[in-house]
Amino acid sequence: MRDRRPARSLWGAAVLLLAGCDSTVGLDSQRLSFSRVLVPGACKAPENDNLTNVEMSVMLLDEDSALLPDDRISGESGKVGDLLTYSDFRFVDNPAGTDPGELMGKQGLAENDGETEGQERVRLPVGLNPDALKFLWSGGAERKDDDRLIVLLMDQSGSLIGLDPITGNVDTTRASDLGDQRIVFFRDFIAELPEGDYVSLLPFNREFADINQAEPSRNRSVTEEALNQLDINQPEGGTPLAHALDQALTRIIDFAGNADLNPVVVVFTDGTETGDTSPEGVTIESVTEKFANHRRTVDGESVPAPIPVIVVHLQVPPSAAVAPLSWPRGHNAKYADLACRTGGEYIFLRDATEFTANGDLPTILRNRVVGTWRLNVQTGLGAGAFTPGGYLLTSELSVTLGGNTASAPMALSRDVNAQTRDSRLWFYKK
Repeated sequence: MRDRRPARSLWGAAVLLLAGCDSTVGLDSQRLSFSRVLVPGACKAPENDNLTNVEMSVMLLDEDSALLPDDRISGESGKVGDLLTYSDFRFVDNPAGTDPGELMGKQGLAENDGETEGQERVRLPVGLNPDALKFLWSGGAERKDDDRLIVLLMDQSGSLIGLDPITGNVDTTRASDLGDQRIVFFRDFIAELPEGDYVSLLPFNREFADINQAEPSRNRSVTEEALNQLDINQPEGGTPLAHALDQALTRIIDFAGNADLNPVVVVFTDGTETGDTSPEGVTIESVTEKFANHRRTVDGESVPAPIPVIVVHLQVPPSAAVAPLSWPRGHNAKYADLACRTGGEYIFLRDATEFTANGDLPTILRNRVVGTWRLNVQTGLGAGAFTPGGYLLTSELSVTLGGNTASAPMALSRDVNAQTRDSRLWFYKK
């Protein structure tokens, strides 16, 4: 199998080569080690709208490289996929960000997200019990060795700079990314992808981009130049996200010359303005169905081939949520459903500074286009006390593998630089 992870640093490669010269350590010194864990997101389990079961995305890492099922780690003879079971995961007692007296013997604390209008205030402990584990390859296990096509859809709408789509006036206090930090982040993201990956970049706003310029390419300079143009051109207009997804599917992914590529779509949006300005009948719900139920032809037969969509959703500042614009803030259930139903990920950013200040974000996105471990968890969120609406879950997940144990806090906290970090998981109960 070809290694689908980003290349390691030159220094790391040199260390491995030097270690390989010592016959006493040999191959074992070149194996990966389990050192840390991240939980970038979660979805309701299929056909489980009441959240009695959820699926958490879990990344097991050696520094910034994800451990895949076929990997072998130092000190172990078997593959990671053979060694790891759901019993190696547990939710720790007294997780960070909670008061032990508030947990009442439970492993998590769930509370309203404050974004659902009319929802009764709830803050209650919940039990969390792992009961199944699988690895979810982007595009499916049968396509894991295929050349990957990463389609990057970039929102270039006016809200990024605080542009009123009606009057044309700019109020920079309403801007979601005045400093273009998203451009810096995605430039680095693309530069660190494996050389064999194809990349297609498609910006969208009121004037939909010329899709002919989004031809997939392995030439990183082509994509970098496209990003540079986004840095130069002023954002304007609305957010035809559904139309952008629909066009990406029909005119890039399903184009005859790209049919053998394994596609993953990465969407960046701040999701604002006067709603989705896509053509009538083209909605987030309709494109969700297309991506989730996508099929391709193999040996003359039509087979299921869902296309994973990773949504990076940037929140606008509080000043943008008041009149006269009143752009929406908070998580978006439609975006989350698009990501979850297609086998992707919903990544919510509270502020544009996370693009450059959150050191885990590049690791999450680079590895997520390959796949993720999915941990099925029984929860107490199905109880009647949790009425329909959005909830944030505080907890801490501990994983043991190859004699090493690491944990991931899911909590609201502040780091040493007084930056607010919110790694709580978000769920929407219907």
